[in-house]
Amino acid sequence: MFTITERAISSDEILKSINDKSIGGIVIFEGRVRNNNEGKEVNRLEYEIYPEMAIAEGEEIVRKAKVKFAVNDVICIHRYGILELGEVAVVVVVIAKHRKEAFKACQYVIDTVKSTVPIWKKEYYTDKTTEWVACHGCTAHEIVEQTTEIKKCSHHSHEHDRFKKQILLKEVGSIGQKNLSKKRVAIVGIGGLGCPVVQYLAAMGVSNLMLIDKDVVNLDNIHRQTLYSVSDVGLKKVSVAKQRMQQLYHYDVDTFSQGLDLNNAFELLKDCDLIVDCTDNFATKFLLHDLAFELKIDLVTASIYQWEGQLSTFRFSQRDVSKPCLRCLYPINLQDGCVGTCQDSGVIGVLPGVFGTIQATEAIKCLFNLETLDRGTVLQFDLLTNEMSKIRYSKDPACPLCIRGEPLSYFHTSVLQEPCELVLTNFQEWEQFVVIDLRSTEETFSDHFRLTQVFSRRIPATENQEKFFEQVKNSEKKILLVCSRGFRSKRLAVNLRKNGYEHVYSLNGGLSSLSSVYFSI
Repeated sequence: MFTITERAISSDEILKSINDKSIGGIVIFEGRVRNNNEGKEVNRLEYEIYPEMAIAEGEEIVRKAKVKFAVNDVICIHRYGILELGEVAVVVVVIAKHRKEAFKACQYVIDTVKSTVPIWKKEYYTDKTTEWVACHGCTAHEIVEQTTEIKKCSHHSHEHDRFKKQILLKEVGSIGQKNLSKKRVAIVGIGGLGCPVVQYLAAMGVSNLMLIDKDVVNLDNIHRQTLYSVSDVGLKKVSVAKQRMQQLYHYDVDTFSQGLDLNNAFELLKDCDLIVDCTDNFATKFLLHDLAFELKIDLVTASIYQWEGQLSTFRFSQRDVSKPCLRCLYPINLQDGCVGTCQDSGVIGVLPGVFGTIQATEAIKCLFNLETLDRGTVLQFDLLTNEMSKIRYSKDPACPLCIRGEPLSYFHTSVLQEPCELVLTNFQEWEQFVVIDLRSTEETFSDHFRLTQVFSRRIPATENQEKFFEQVKNSEKKILLVCSRGFRSKRLAVNLRKNGYEHVYSLNGGLSSLSSVYFSI
């Protein structure tokens, strides 16, 4: 419950109404009027509130706190009008079965209310001066009235002050800035591209974010994935990114830490206004494109390689049937591994920062309904030569998606895992295989996965193809192929199976998908 009042607030009265015997902890926060601020003596305070918006946003904060921390109830009451020294300005009461969740929920509520709810504080000083706190001497603030008309008042809201440089742009304005917080944006892949996309969109005021990534932070991510630090290695990327958003902007973003497939992606993305594809595999890229087309959602997608990258924007929400889609260029999915990844081929650290920033720019233009890259245009940029170009392709009259209208199952007949791929969950499962490491000497030198230390039987990969196939053929055990990301091993396993080697498997996701603790000996 979130309420505002002109009357004095009493925590004792709130406590008297609580008689639930299942309660294990009650946390109370009281914000009181003190007699000083930043070296100035204060006589009293005055709070001004925009009621309709404050109650709506306050109720949403309380609702999220109850769900996020699984507490029994949250009560938040805020005063407005003139308050004397010592009076309670705000009280937050959290009722929970356990004290830990109660403490966390209480801090979340008061921090979020302070940063997002339209409540303004004026301080009256002993020297007879007054000041709207956090307005820094500005002369006007804007409040969106119930009729959405903008009316000039005597001070800025916190939100206006935060984004005022952006609001000055004629393409944005106060109404455009306010609308950003209502837009639902899914960012798929919180790696090199996803980190700058998340940071810039959040900084610009896009608070309703869905972050999707199944990976954990690896040490070799740090040079290009700027949301993470060395201390985050081994943690889920979405968990770290979520925490950063709370620390930096007081945003409570949604996360999904599993792989996407046709079964779960539809439910996750159906209510989004925009999808930003920051992934590094073709299977997911094509899935996101096809779903965006089906759901009429705008999509911004990018890929990077060593020193260069490319980017495309698909304004599917505009429903322009004359424009091509990605299936006009690639009727069938490209296979992962046909182009080297960052893991396999290397990447300069600044490259994803450049393209992630361009993605964020295209994304914000989509949200403001400004002109973006035209559908059927691929922007390419080589940082090594500083050459930039645009490649255009035409609509395919035989396109299976935008012309023939094939169902999504036509393109994605199963989840994104080949039958020959395996996910191993414990060390004992590895003992049934002969493990063949496909990585180069350079890859294994800097890698913490020392298979020679873990398995007594290991057949190294070799350029001697005859010897390699002989070893596979004569093995009494099943063969498990491994590489850094699972692309090379999957491609080879598929080829071997086509040639009759049914006992060959590939490690899904490669060794980079596993934690170092998994292989500790």
